[in-house]
Amino acid sequence: MARLVAVPYLQLAWRHAVLGLAGLALACSDAPKERGQLMIAISTDMSVTKDMDEVRVEISRADGTKIPDRQIPILPSLPAPFGKPLPGTIAIVPADAGGQALHVRLTARHLDPTTGERMSRVVREAIVKVPTDRVALLRMPLRWLCDGHVTAAEGDSFSSDCAENETCKAGVCQPADVEANDMPDYTAAQVFGGGDAHGIGSRCLNAQTCFAGTQVLTPDSSDCTVPLPDGADPARLNVALVMPPESAGHCPDDATSDGNCYLPLDSDPAEGFAISDGRIKLPEAACVRPGVLGVSVSTTCRTKDLSVPVCGPWTSWPARADMNSGSGGIPGVDGVPGFGGAPGVGVGSGGTGVAADGGFGASTSTGGVNGGRAGASSAGASSGGGAAGTSCPAMAAVAPAYYYVLVDTSAEMASSLATIRQGLSQFASNPANSGLHFALQLTEPMCGGD
Repeated sequence: MARLVAVPYLQLAWRHAVLGLAGLALACSDAPKERGQLMIAISTDMSVTKDMDEVRVEISRADGTKIPDRQIPILPSLPAPFGKPLPGTIAIVPADAGGQALHVRLTARHLDPTTGERMSRVVREAIVKVPTDRVALLRMPLRWLCDGHVTAAEGDSFSSDCAENETCKAGVCQPADVEANDMPDYTAAQVFGGGDAHGIGSRCLNAQTCFAGTQVLTPDSSDCTVPLPDGADPARLNVALVMPPESAGHCPDDATSDGNCYLPLDSDPAEGFAISDGRIKLPEAACVRPGVLGVSVSTTCRTKDLSVPVCGPWTSWPARADMNSGSGGIPGVDGVPGFGGAPGVGVGSGGTGVAADGGFGASTSTGGVNGGRAGASSAGASSGGGAAGTSCPAMAAVAPAYYYVLVDTSAEMASSLATIRQGLSQFASNPANSGLHFALQLTEPMCGGD
């Protein structure tokens, strides 16, 4: 039976370090095989918590077997470590061979403050195979143009209102199947605003600042385009849907602006806008969606693409006036160092035992200065020596994620857990990674009851 491994504290580490063990040969094999994985990137153009505050993750195998779903609160709806930042990732960890066919469904949900009911606003689905020899990036952005394109499914779930094996993308129904060649190799920079594995250099788009003083344009209804400004630099071109005051999108914090709200589009022909024949091509839904006042075009900020989020407290990055500046400092949380401050120190003492049933040891951390505060104790990852006759775990490429979803059968589970444990233990033992605090927590007792 498949199991879900939750990583409740890992959001404290995934912005600051990639657990990059793909090039690390494990001692029990001269030529270990690289583990195929699927890294799901979650992002949104909506404002948290005004438009959404939670992401529900549902994953099932081709035979219909469902992996227990997860509800992920998004910052700042809950404080860290309970609230998770956006953008973020979920890692799908297969058996050694990979190749499993999965149906992945993400739902952006919002707690209605007037009724107390949680509404499913946007659903994004994908039918995909886990790679066998690489870590592939599967982007599943939750976009406002798909808001309301939902229908009741099994139980308390919602699916997109498209036909079977379709999903809503950019406001229209498109095939949910994702080809392997359409998924690039995963790198942190493609998810976290172009930053490196430590979050340094990441950038975001301040919607109100970038589109301040821009005109509201009415798209040509025949082809849903607006003129490209004369002399516009494609590297400094941004487009946003203009919404009425106090509606969807990113609205002003004070009364000094015109009051309009903005939903920035990505520079991407499939998910956002594209330049064609001297005009800016918009998603078809942008020209027919009720409530859209028009479109604004800015040439003052660096172009937002799929890797760049909209600035806000949900990123946990400091908001910046535009995307011209470098990365700002990141405050320390629960033992994770504040950049620009002295690092906190995370100390984990792993249990011992065979690879299949090594116990989990205690882990504590002490806070660093300049923003780092003392971390709470938690379950730490353990490393056990492999038992005689146990197959060598595959080489691990464990990239930081909200959760690791194991799609193995129970017979394969021991090898997968041993791989993750060994990878995390080796990562933690590296002095260069001091100050990072992470933990594994199994949702169900397993591995001999430990």
